[in-house]
Amino acid sequence: MAAKPADLLAAADALHAKGQLPEAIAAYRDTLRRAPGLYLGWYGLGCALYTTGAFAESIAALRRATRIAPAALPARATLGEALYALGQVTDSNRQYARIARDGDATLRHLALGNIACSAPSDPAMDNAAIRQSRESWIAAEAAAIRPLNTPRRPPDGKIRIGYLGAFLGSRNWMKGYMGVINAHDRDRFEVHFIADRNVPSAESGYRDHPADRIWGVTGVPNERLAALVAENGIDVLVDLNGYSFQRRLPLLLYRAAPVQVSWVGMYGTTGISGLDGVIGDAAVCPPQEDPFFSEPVRRVRHTYLTFDMFYAVPDVVPPPSRANGFVTFGSLASAYKITPAVVAAWSRILRGVPGSRLLLRNRSLGEAGNRADFLARFAAQGVPAERLILEGGADHFDFLRSLGASRTNFTFEDT
Repeated sequence: MAAKPADLLAAADALHAKGQLPEAIAAYRDTLRRAPGLYLGWYGLGCALYTTGAFAESIAALRRATRIAPAALPARATLGEALYALGQVTDSNRQYARIARDGDATLRHLALGNIACSAPSDPAMDNAAIRQSRESWIAAEAAAIRPLNTPRRPPDGKIRIGYLGAFLGSRNWMKGYMGVINAHDRDRFEVHFIADRNVPSAESGYRDHPADRIWGVTGVPNERLAALVAENGIDVLVDLNGYSFQRRLPLLLYRAAPVQVSWVGMYGTTGISGLDGVIGDAAVCPPQEDPFFSEPVRRVRHTYLTFDMFYAVPDVVPPPSRANGFVTFGSLASAYKITPAVVAAWSRILRGVPGSRLLLRNRSLGEAGNRADFLARFAAQGVPAERLILEGGADHFDFLRSLGASRTNFTFEDT
């Protein structure tokens, strides 16, 4: 007697719950061959595929799920994440907009947060819409927070400055900021690192000072961390996360330090009107964009980035076109940054430079289905597969070496 679809689905779900993803995916597919109209089968398959990084296949499965059950919002939430992962940001935000409209409080809050995070990447959203989306999410967060409004401490010598970051141990991230942190005059400043996930290290460019204080706060709730910031008398709290580590941004709503600024990870306003400023410059935050910021823009004279290369990078090599006979463009951008508008722009460049190639390399392109998705998107713009080189992620040194290695002449972006 053949197994019932419900029993097959239960077995697939059990494998999924144990983290046996290849086996779960095979079990879901077997279930759906027998019961192709089963919403939970397509939903489970889409979630399992998403977890493995097979975003294009996940999108196909979750679209099938939402066609079968249009009102089933959890499938739309995962669909939104998979679409975003491959740069289909506008479509992703359409899913979240529906969830924000129709979902319960938990799903609505999730949707508002995801729209706020991805808004600057969405070509359908202008500056006013970006500000509105971020203020909407911040308002939802603020509803459950009672600010501390910590007063200024009486002057007692050193200014206590706290750097809040989840990437303090990441050399690629910190190369734009550690130069300033290392240059602090320790006779005037007491430097605190408030670190999620990893702490500053020599590898991330940090030059150790005996008086510096390093806090490991991974998993500490924002409410408790706010109390610690206040108890330790931090005078200036500098957020180095922005929307790149979104769960910590609401910490600023507690007003735990008398002066609070955000330095990085914004690509627009934080949405927090009570913030003392977002650090920028005239190039990234031109004065005409001030109306689209909830907080004041604090512009430095030159650049808000302070690059200090403290680790080995590949040597500069001669242009590979000398040997290849053709120009190769390249981008190491994450897949979520390669939106339809970006694909269209790069395709125009390739069509305008006869014989040229384009190298794309990121972690998502290590998966065959995701590569096929990008090939199809470029083919729709008149760029055949033989003009594209698609590669997966690598160690950072090898990743950068992609820009030489007899392949790439020009780089659109290095991230």
